[in-house]
Amino acid sequence: MMQMKDPYLDHDGKPDADHHGQWLMEPEQLKLVFDTYWDAEWQIHIHVNGDLGLEVLLDIIEEAQRRKPRNDHRTVIVHFANSTEEQVERIASLGAIVISTVHGVSAQSGLMRWCALHLCFDEVFHFRFILIYRCVQATQC
Repeated sequence: MMQMKDPYLDHDGKPDADHHGQWLMEPEQLKLVFDTYWDAEWQIHIHVNGDLGLEVLLDIIEEAQRRKPRNDHRTVIVHFANSTEEQVERIASLGAIVISTVHGVSAQSGLMRWCALHLCFDEVFHFRFILIYRCVQATQC
């Protein structure tokens, strides 16, 4: 489940102020694990969904870069389901990379299902490549 800045909707379609998602790893634990691999100079790949989860991750990357600067660290953000324009700019300025999986797109919009029903396999593959390429362009990687 993703952590969102705005609350999830309840059964009546109204915002539930008490429900913004659920952490799979608490931010303090994430920072501890992230810093361990950062300090060992590993390339980190991390899965994140939701603008609040992404905000926490970007804060962790930014603090790690301040604490122990690394050139060309290429931290990889996988899924990247929800974000703000400001977060996209931060990703680029921090030198991170985004891999926005088509599964995330299809799970949220049904777009790939439509493509599979209306396009041949080569066109679907090409469409997936364009989605990934555009995401990379957006982060200026």
